[in-house]
Amino acid sequence: MNVDYYCDGKPLKTNDYCYSNSFGTTYQITDLQLFLSNFAICVNGKWLTKSIQIKEFDGVQKQYSEPYYFDCTDSLLQNTIVFTVKERKFTVDSVRFTFGIPKELNVPYSLTDSKLARMYWPETLGGGYHYMKLNLKFIDNQTLMSLFNCHLGKGVVADGFVDNDFVVTLPVTKEKQSKGIVIRMDLDKWFTGPNPIDFNLYTKGIMGNQEVMGKILENGMNVFSVSLRN
Repeated sequence: MNVDYYCDGKPLKTNDYCYSNSFGTTYQITDLQLFLSNFAICVNGKWLTKSIQIKEFDGVQKQYSEPYYFDCTDSLLQNTIVFTVKERKFTVDSVRFTFGIPKELNVPYSLTDSKLARMYWPETLGGGYHYMKLNLKFIDNQTLMSLFNCHLGKGVVADGFVDNDFVVTLPVTKEKQSKGIVIRMDLDKWFTGPNPIDFNLYTKGIMGNQEVMGKILENGMNVFSVSLRN
């Protein structure tokens, strides 16, 4: 299973002012890092999952679903999730995953890879890790270059914090044979759909603004689709 990045219906191009949103704003995407986790495929009607074992402080081994880190600008980073299926002939009916990190692992320093230090989420906002960093440059209402950093993670609410992760389940179209599964991520859809986002209103970022993050996460329900690689 692979993850492919698209914007405005075409394969993603970074650092190029080739995109425009519903407000007529021209923009480019400069960075994209994110976590997807809880990957599972439904094979012949049964769910096949991937997990890792972690020893808790009490010494007990517990199973957690492994989070995968993706970076569209890092050509050396593998973006393939491999499942081993015992059956010689099988059908994949559905794909399921979580946008974000499992609650048990979304705590400071739980992920040991040093490159993930840049993904830390401020402890004052709940701690743990960013679910996604999607950074844009755009031409603002004064025709100047400005920044919109779409950083998603835990949200601040009246009685504490909210996790802001969500589960995606996608049916797979049946075909006779394929070489793999492709999860397609249409980045422009984070800012369209039920809640169009005007970049001009959020040049100071959205971290800590649960109202805006919630709207973008609602849009995120339409971001992902799945196909077969022939």
